Amino acid sequence: MSNFSGDIQAVVDALVSRMESGDLPWHRPWAAMGGVLPVNANTGREYTGIFNPLILMMASTAFGGDNRWSGFGQWSKAGNPVRKGEHGASIYFPNFVCNACGCEAPPWFKLCRNKHNLTLAGARSVRGFQSCVVFNNQQTVAPLPSVEVPEVDPSAGYAQASEVIKGCGSKVAHGGNRAFYRPSDDTITLPAPGSFKDPALYWATSLHEHMHWTGAESRLNREGVSKMGGYFGSNTYAFEELVAEMGAAFLCMRLGIKHDSLLDNHAAYLQNWVKGLKDDPKALMKAASLASKGMNFILKADTSESE
Repeated sequence: MSNFSGDIQAVVDALVSRMESGDLPWHRPWAAMGGVLPVNANTGREYTGIFNPLILMMASTAFGGDNRWSGFGQWSKAGNPVRKGEHGASIYFPNFVCNACGCEAPPWFKLCRNKHNLTLAGARSVRGFQSCVVFNNQQTVAPLPSVEVPEVDPSAGYAQASEVIKGCGSKVAHGGNRAFYRPSDDTITLPAPGSFKDPALYWATSLHEHMHWTGAESRLNREGVSKMGGYFGSNTYAFEELVAEMGAAFLCMRLGIKHDSLLDNHAAYLQNWVKGLKDDPKALMKAASLASKGMNFILKADTSESE
């Protein structure tokens, strides 16, 4: 830890302190717009699992690509019931139960109905699978209108971040509900700036993906990016996510990107991935070292800093 400069060390210390304070919920920094991935129209949660997103994306083609779905009861409770005679799509999900009493314990529950703490390790387990039927927004009595993403200039108030990203030479596309770096064509995809809850959160997300971009073989050649060795859930994947989020936190500090939720969201994201690396207690510090190199690569790549 003593190898870091003072400002970087301060960020590391703040992140570690927040992570040690207990489980932190990570909040997606952009709003669900009913875009690329299927989303529950009434809760805002994306549908997850191996098959559910694919099932609903395929079913959405019959409704003009509208990816907003909900259960029959959810639509009724929202005051917009499903039209008579409509047939929904079946999705599947694990049946989580509380290990203390056996009652229902979905992943988003912190307590079961008998008040057992579900945030503790081993507090819940999977007991089989269930299915349910969901209905598309277009199958309701009064379909929700298409959501228009407002036009937002992310460089307003963030000129330094904008110049740094322009200077590094990355290829960035906007659209959909996902943020990702794709090594195969060396591109970064982000949701439209207007779908973010604040421009600072747009830049924090952009910097996270740009940190992945630095790991390409032609740049810093990190295994989790250049060799595509990090399948989801693997140690290599988790470690690369640590590097990217630490680097984003460092760059936010350097570029003056601030928001009340940023520190907690950085820490929550790191906390999610570091749990998968318990066999390497020094993983966080190793990631911080590589993140510092990634940050320096992006800043030095900025033409305005080299003149």
